[in-house]
Amino acid sequence: MQERINEIQELYRQWLKLNENSERILDELCQRQKIIKKLLAFYESDYRKFYDAIDGGASVDLTTKGEYSIMSEDALWNVFVEERELYEELEKLISPD
Repeated sequence: MQERINEIQELYRQWLKLNENSERILDELCQRQKIIKKLLAFYESDYRKFYDAIDGGASVDLTTKGEYSIMSEDALWNVFVEERELYEELEKLISPD
């Protein structure tokens, strides 16, 4: 019996430690969602127009700090796919079995 109590007490300690980060995690998810909404709004409005103009020779500086340019064909699309995959994984974690 004591061994089982100790085991569960340790799990409780681990949960308490993880729970300290809950607010930060929720804040980050909210920030991600705000960013995704803005990226999606751009993708659904100006992206194709800008892409076609650049493809047609418009002179713009697409230099980045090492990441892909948002004007590359898949950069934003990959963001949306990765974000969807993250939320699918989160849904699996919180869905009752």
